[in-house]
Amino acid sequence: MGFALGVAIGAAAATLLAPDSGDKTRKKAKAKLDELTGGKTPEELLSAVKQVAGTVVDDIKTATAEGKKEAAKERKRVMEENVVTDQPKPKKKK
Repeated sequence: MGFALGVAIGAAAATLLAPDSGDKTRKKAKAKLDELTGGKTPEELLSAVKQVAGTVVDDIKTATAEGKKEAAKERKRVMEENVVTDQPKPKKKK
């Protein structure tokens, strides 16, 4: 919705600052807005953004879970490799 609002504000600014007649400028602004948004309403744009954001969040959650599993496996492997036993230390030679 923020993007659509920004586009609308930009179109309004262009309308106020444009050297063309009001009618011609409004037509240009609408054409540019339709070009940028694909003719979608702010609600449709917001819905699309929410859908993409939801997919990104799901992907991040999946990657994080997989990363935690791999980290746990690696931690276990390192711990098993570096097990300290209670063997006596070798005597130093004099």
